[in-house]
Amino acid sequence: MDLPAAEAFPLFSAEGERRWVAGWDPCYVHPNEPGAGEGVIFRTTNKGVGTATWIQTRHDPAAGVASFVYMVPDHHAAMVDVQVIPEGEARSRATVKYRMTSLSSAADDFVRAFGEAFDDYLGDWAEAIRRHIVEGVALTATTPTTADDAIHEDDGVPVSRVSPDAPPITSEDVQRALDEWP
Repeated sequence: MDLPAAEAFPLFSAEGERRWVAGWDPCYVHPNEPGAGEGVIFRTTNKGVGTATWIQTRHDPAAGVASFVYMVPDHHAAMVDVQVIPEGEARSRATVKYRMTSLSSAADDFVRAFGEAFDDYLGDWAEAIRRHIVEGVALTATTPTTADDAIHEDDGVPVSRVSPDAPPITSEDVQRALDEWP
């Protein structure tokens, strides 16, 4: 993107996304004011899916790394990792990885569709950020909501490997994220 990494990194925070995602309206739980950092908890609402509770588990501006865990009760849980790296002095590249797991059979289609449309979803993000940088406007990011069937591991737990190289979330991943949370 046409921003130095130090300017691009804040766009991938709860408050930063407000600048480029129309309708993004995080409600802060802890602290109860806008901010970014490890331990920040906020909620967002997605029509048709429900309310997600997010916890920022990592915030390292110097390394350009931010991580979040979120859960929509009885629907799905996800881990989101963002890394912003410099590409020269005036440009940067963001890598976004999702690991998402369905928490109910009702959410299997959502998780599968999200995985199938992930590259398009990130393309929408890139366009929204580009428009924000160039025109100062916010676009609506799209989230897929349907699919034909769900992906299941042999043990019957529904999962989606949303990023091509990302493994599914395990209970150990969730526990580690909670252990690292201040």
